[in-house]
Amino acid sequence: MNTTHTPQDQTSFEQLGPPGTRGDLVIVAIMRNETRRDEDRLNDRVTRPFKVFARLGKMALVSDGIEGDFGPEDGDSYLYLPQDVLAGRVRFNGGMMEFKKNAKGDYSFVEFECTATKLTDAKNQFLNFALPFLDHQAYIANCPIFIQSIRFDDLNNQVQSIDYVSPYRPVTINQHIIQFSKDLAPVFAMYREAKNSHSDFYTFLCYHKIMDGLFGKLRTEINQRARRLKVQLKHNRDLVPDDPEIAHAYRMHIGTPIKAFSIV
Repeated sequence: MNTTHTPQDQTSFEQLGPPGTRGDLVIVAIMRNETRRDEDRLNDRVTRPFKVFARLGKMALVSDGIEGDFGPEDGDSYLYLPQDVLAGRVRFNGGMMEFKKNAKGDYSFVEFECTATKLTDAKNQFLNFALPFLDHQAYIANCPIFIQSIRFDDLNNQVQSIDYVSPYRPVTINQHIIQFSKDLAPVFAMYREAKNSHSDFYTFLCYHKIMDGLFGKLRTEINQRARRLKVQLKHNRDLVPDDPEIAHAYRMHIGTPIKAFSIV
């Protein structure tokens, strides 16, 4: 995506992927004296400096937009820096991470510097450096620490990458439909847990446990109850659907039994 000096722009939700999915918005700055093609700047493989900026928060950030111009005053946390300390700095394995505070004195902003050959390498370095440190800080302080937003700057090529979560769309539902089987209550509860989670690992675990329940104990109990009541259940084949958002690497599984796919 190219941009001018305009501080904001608009794009449709459809361009950001399905609701709840994570993505990267890459911005290539238009500079007056730049002679290189955008493709060359994006695909540069020369080792060069990168800066990473992360906003911290006391809770997960839910936003209908993508913001990349955040600073120390936009974040907060339960961790405080002493009044006479401007920032905290950590160095490890060639990288440097600096914690800055907001006007209240709490950790609110992280800056990370490293050298890499591409944006994904810089991102991995930041995550491998920052996450274990923040995990340890959360353990010591006994509190949650959320990374609400991350921006990656390729300084030599004037390219930025901003992490985002595709916003959910407003939905109108039929309020009169309020009956559902109590047997499915754990499934719906686990599904809502997955949607409310901001951890990819926990979200995956929730969906996997739903599959375990549907194809395990729950389905067995329903079938046994139906036999006792002499009720004939209609069984449909549970197949991996053909959805346009399924990644190319997994499209080979379309049409295969879901139970077999969930075990793979």
